[in-house]
Amino acid sequence: MEHSPKSGTLLGSATARAAVPYDQVKQHINASDARRLIGVGSEPSVIVGATPDESMVWMHGGFWYQGEYVFESADAAQTAVTYRIRNISGLPDRFIRVWQRAQLRSQQDVVDRFAAGLPGRVES
Repeated sequence: MEHSPKSGTLLGSATARAAVPYDQVKQHINASDARRLIGVGSEPSVIVGATPDESMVWMHGGFWYQGEYVFESADAAQTAVTYRIRNISGLPDRFIRVWQRAQLRSQQDVVDRFAAGLPGRVES
């Protein structure tokens, strides 16, 4: 079954740089490599997909949540990674912001750790 990213309210975003050239990352922005690229194993409750034309890998991590990783060239040796969180539940954004405040507050830490591990996930 093919899935696609859902629309929803953007609740936050954070950006970090990974010490790997974008050209190395770009070749993995596809449905078959998406789980490995973002470090999500075979967890069946997490839906993962890729939108290569937007340089994005996304995941639905629960009924309310869509995480999006957008990749772009920062310079010849680095890739900029922007991690976005969307409310896709239909519940009021205010409710989600209060209920998930710890996750939203930790967003920069999440993308920093993600960026640090990205070179190891794209090595051929």
